[in-house]
Amino acid sequence: MSLLGAFRKSFCRIKGRYKVWMAILVFGVWSIVLPLVIWHYDNTHYSSSIHEDYVSLEDWQLFQLNYRERFHRMPPSSLRSWLAFAKHHNCEERNFYAGLEHDLQYFRQQINATGVLLKKEDVLVHTKKSDNHIALSLENNHLSVVASKTFNGNMKGQDNIEKFFRWLLEPVAAHRPPLNATYFFHLHDSALQTYPEDTIPIFSVCKMSYFTDNQPPPKDISNLLLQYNNKGDMRYQSTKLFQPDEAHHADVESFASHDLMIPYYNAYAHVKYTVNPFPPRLSRRKDAIVWRGSTTGGRLDAPRFQLVRKFGGKDVHPIDPNATPVMADFAFAKNVQSFNTGEKLRFAGHKYYFQLQQYKYILDVDGNGKKLMDLWYRLCGLGVRLILFLFVSPAFTARFPELLKLGSVVFKSTRYREWFTERLQPWIDYVPVNYDLSNLVDQIAWVHNHPEVAQRIAEHSRNNVKRHVRREDMQCYTYRMMLEYQTLFS
Repeated sequence: MSLLGAFRKSFCRIKGRYKVWMAILVFGVWSIVLPLVIWHYDNTHYSSSIHEDYVSLEDWQLFQLNYRERFHRMPPSSLRSWLAFAKHHNCEERNFYAGLEHDLQYFRQQINATGVLLKKEDVLVHTKKSDNHIALSLENNHLSVVASKTFNGNMKGQDNIEKFFRWLLEPVAAHRPPLNATYFFHLHDSALQTYPEDTIPIFSVCKMSYFTDNQPPPKDISNLLLQYNNKGDMRYQSTKLFQPDEAHHADVESFASHDLMIPYYNAYAHVKYTVNPFPPRLSRRKDAIVWRGSTTGGRLDAPRFQLVRKFGGKDVHPIDPNATPVMADFAFAKNVQSFNTGEKLRFAGHKYYFQLQQYKYILDVDGNGKKLMDLWYRLCGLGVRLILFLFVSPAFTARFPELLKLGSVVFKSTRYREWFTERLQPWIDYVPVNYDLSNLVDQIAWVHNHPEVAQRIAEHSRNNVKRHVRREDMQCYTYRMMLEYQTLFS
């Protein structure tokens, strides 16, 4: 008798109620084991596949031609390994890298003016400027921490941050021939101001760019609707995305920042598992726009304070009865920075992800950062992931991609550009709103009066994020950034 036959015979002898418990036990074990196997595969198969002969000479020559047309120079030869990585992980190969090139151009111009390449030893001078950072050195395919400091001295947080950057730089560390470099990562959720004497690039999660300002609704609706039918492969490029680095707003402090963009370390855990596969249809959701957040932003005139002060009211109410019937549900969820304004600003409970999906419209405005589950989130069983999806509350503009996955129309107001900003298009994936919220009511009214456009925005943004803002895309973007960064030194 075969082993399978013996198992069947033994299983049939078990009483009915014990069969149920055994089935539950087996399911529970697999809900933990299978995600662990997937996680292990996701994080160990890179080095064996990156450097395979995955790129034909024809593909490489086509890439060189496209690169030269876009950036008016030939690509470094090291990008052939990156192209193999991008193909292997189905990453976008030709688009979404104009921002990376724009950021590096500042340093390339300095090198062209002086004729002197940057020195690896000078990278660590930035430790004096930042009270929240980590610096890693790469030699002979080995990463080591050479400087680390967190503003609150949280050792567990430091360990998780180090794990993130080791994961993020895996393709870079496995590169052949081995790279020799030092990387300085500024860990605050804001950029550092760049001064004339700052000649060494650092990596930050964002930089100033008021790209959501002054973007009225498109006049040609038919042309806009045609773009949605292009299966998410539109090559739209916002002219406002790369404003001068001195871009500023009259009522806030602004400064030049020439930091290079990297993914936000707190976004790592949520990139893969928080997509609800069965979102409610947009037409069945509340005719309302919602925002929840903490009292962050650094000052009492920050956009979220202006939002609650002007539109919060005492309860849910029409945002402007004369313009649109859309209801406004804006409120602080908690006071985390102990701002005592003397005002009676509206506070209400958190809105978790499954609650946000009840609204047609969601607003996202700048704050101070977000605190999410770390690597353990990925090690949880399927049932625990579902619980986390339902009850982990978002907190900052870094949640923007997660909001786009919910299937609502997201209204975005910001003064910061992030690594993925180039992949998301105004009026295609989200509705842009001025940083001072001066056109918020007008933008809401226009979208509400064009339900077909609203439906297309909700669908396209959800699909686009799932295709182009994955964990693989985070690594792919960083890999290419580091190879281009290397050309500043050698």
